[in-house]
Amino acid sequence: MRMNDEELAMAAGALGPLRQWAIEHQLKVGGYFGAEDFVPVAQAHIMCDTESLGDAGVEWLERWAALPREQRRVRVPTITDPRGTDFEKAKGLQQQDWMVTRERRAVAALEAMDVLMTNTCINYQTIMPPLLNDHVAYGDTGVVIYCNSVLGARSNFEGGPSALAA
Repeated sequence: MRMNDEELAMAAGALGPLRQWAIEHQLKVGGYFGAEDFVPVAQAHIMCDTESLGDAGVEWLERWAALPREQRRVRVPTITDPRGTDFEKAKGLQQQDWMVTRERRAVAALEAMDVLMTNTCINYQTIMPPLLNDHVAYGDTGVVIYCNSVLGARSNFEGGPSALAA
């Protein structure tokens, strides 16, 4: 794939290990799809449901969140789905302590990377809707369908790591 100077620096590790991982991941995805180059994205939406992430996924986020700020923060506005645990109502909902702990850890890691915790399922409609023909990296099937068909944005479905890498 063709890469610009910044992408080459990322691949060489000059911008830190997270950006190096991100470009290597995107190169693999691009290679699989036969892409010739990268398309800049206006924003990203990552799916970070802690039930799906599990402890391993949360630990993975925490490793990246522990990097120096300039290396860990997202480069484009990035949103995520709402939390799976209501911290104030967890006991009343009979949610287990381990669920609350895992959720708090994930939220802390995402916030450390400057991911916007919007606490709504429709953040792509209410908080940060894409504009016509915006290229976006969205990691939620429903979001992709709505944004492509109703709003006229351009996105493929991205798995959580791919949306973060974008």
